[in-house]
Amino acid sequence: MIARIEAKVARLALPEFTYTGRPGLDAGTRELIEYPYIIVYEVDEDRGEIVVLAIFHGRQDREQKSE
Repeated sequence: MIARIEAKVARLALPEFTYTGRPGLDAGTRELIEYPYIIVYEVDEDRGEIVVLAIFHGRQDREQKSE
């Protein structure tokens, strides 16, 4: 499974795949699915970098709860 996630992230470095992921829950982020995981990343165009912010299991509740 880790190899599949690494391969999916590596493809993001190719210009035609950088914005493949759907818009993320947080502004400026994108989400790429590698079932059952969700890879959350952002593109820093100024630095020419793709930053992986987190990898979540798809069943994990990611909604913020206000107290």
